[in-house]
Amino acid sequence: MKKKLKLSLILIVTTFSTYSQIICDTPPPQTTAQQQKTILFPEFLNPSFSICVDVFYHIVRNTNGTGGFDPNSLDIITATLNEAFNPHNFFINGAGFDFINNTGHYEYVNNEEEFDTLVQINNRSDAINIYIVNDAYFDGRADGYTSQALVIIRSSATKQHISHEVGHCFDLYHTFETYFGTEEIVRPPHPDANCTTTGDLICDTPADNGSGLGGGYDPDTDNIMSYYFPVYHFSNGQAQRMREAFASSILLQQTLSDLCRITGSFEICNTETYTVGNSNDLPVIWSVSPNLKILPIPAPTNTSVTVAPKYPSSNGIGYIQAQTSSQSLQK
Repeated sequence: MKKKLKLSLILIVTTFSTYSQIICDTPPPQTTAQQQKTILFPEFLNPSFSICVDVFYHIVRNTNGTGGFDPNSLDIITATLNEAFNPHNFFINGAGFDFINNTGHYEYVNNEEEFDTLVQINNRSDAINIYIVNDAYFDGRADGYTSQALVIIRSSATKQHISHEVGHCFDLYHTFETYFGTEEIVRPPHPDANCTTTGDLICDTPADNGSGLGGGYDPDTDNIMSYYFPVYHFSNGQAQRMREAFASSILLQQTLSDLCRITGSFEICNTETYTVGNSNDLPVIWSVSPNLKILPIPAPTNTSVTVAPKYPSSNGIGYIQAQTSSQSLQK
């Protein structure tokens, strides 16, 4: 009995020590709570519409080329991002990397001026630019809201801290945001009382004052845009806000890719053809679930495959997979 009591106490201490572990220095928003977005691409508002985004990694090293994040582990970062974004039909494609050899930027990003200088180096307009440094006065910082650059320290790059900063790039605020005025009213007893004008402006993320449970607050401590840790997910409301950002922003539209999703019908009754963007013509190995078959005519290519039910009585849920040297895609 004493051992069980001791273990319970340790778990309680550990749980509460996880609060306020993410240090993000993304600057306050420059908009008003009431500002309306002009929707230019309405199809992006549909949750069933896949949004595929290129990210490009900039590995910052010492001036002599030593140090820096291991490029062989970049796939882990991409997988971490996809773990967070895939449930909401967002897909992240690792579009490549380069090295920036500058000891000053690598060792420690000291202030906002150094951040601003760094995110201009080799910046690509066709991707979300992720600069990985050794250390900084933050875990991560995005270049504002609805932006396409961020800096993250190497020890946080493979954690969901990275999805937190990309979330800022996609126009998400902290769950405890106070920029728009008073703190969000605790719910209940005031369901959705002021969630559209305060806090993160999203009504399915509970009110959060950044200090965890207590004082009537019951925040979502698993939410990626909070300051708690570990975190795991975005809410449906956050996903819709990100869709609104893509539907209204030319800047984010420039980061879209066709390399991380398989397109084609969600239903197969006879035969269906599926395609994948593959501008570099990488070799693709196609595979399907046991209730489907790949047709030999037309023959599969590095961009398309035609499939059909394996038997006339086949039914249920199936999948189609495209494997390249850099990633595995599944529909």
